[in-house]
Amino acid sequence: MFRVLILLLFASPLQAQVVTEGAAVTSGGRMSVEAAVTVTDEPGMVLSGPEALVRVGLGRGVEARAGLPDYRRSGRELGGDGFSAPSLGLGLEVGAWGRWAAALVTTLSMPLDGGPVSPLGVLAVEYGGAVTVGAHLEGVWDRAEARVETGAALLVIAPVAGPVSAFGEVSTATQPDGRATVLMGGAIVPPAPWIEVEARVGVGLGAPAPRAFGGLAARATF
Repeated sequence: MFRVLILLLFASPLQAQVVTEGAAVTSGGRMSVEAAVTVTDEPGMVLSGPEALVRVGLGRGVEARAGLPDYRRSGRELGGDGFSAPSLGLGLEVGAWGRWAAALVTTLSMPLDGGPVSPLGVLAVEYGGAVTVGAHLEGVWDRAEARVETGAALLVIAPVAGPVSAFGEVSTATQPDGRATVLMGGAIVPPAPWIEVEARVGVGLGAPAPRAFGGLAARATF
């Protein structure tokens, strides 16, 4: 279920489609649309997309979130093809202190097969400067497995040349069959002020994590 494994992740306001949650929410009256395609070696190649999330600013530091079903296509020998659960949630700004900010995110995952709804909660902290640093702690009550899973992530974004930035990220989460840790890096390019495009690659550490993955993502704000 954790984003660290399926890379659906509710994309961070820090940049498009990174794992770590940002501490800013969509401004009132504005909408953000995010999507990505990821190829993963689990082992065996798995293609997933569109990894889509729609965020709508409701004003006063509140946004509504809707995660669309993601389609997974794997090698014939792996099985498990099909759609992931859609989700609904809220992002809430906690406050800002100088260059520091914090936010809470709550999400409900709703399986398409009628299974139990599972709640997810995230506490995100962000430092904004020439180099941006973000981190979060998360927990989910997996009602289908009757257990609570926890996770954390850390992100660093630094300018490279002109509008181009590079990022590095580490995330970890408990799973029913062990702890999965993912290392990821990539580059972010804003072709226009209202859109960001990102390329990313990464590797997994631990048996539950994918061996390697790569993907392309984009985020547009209207």
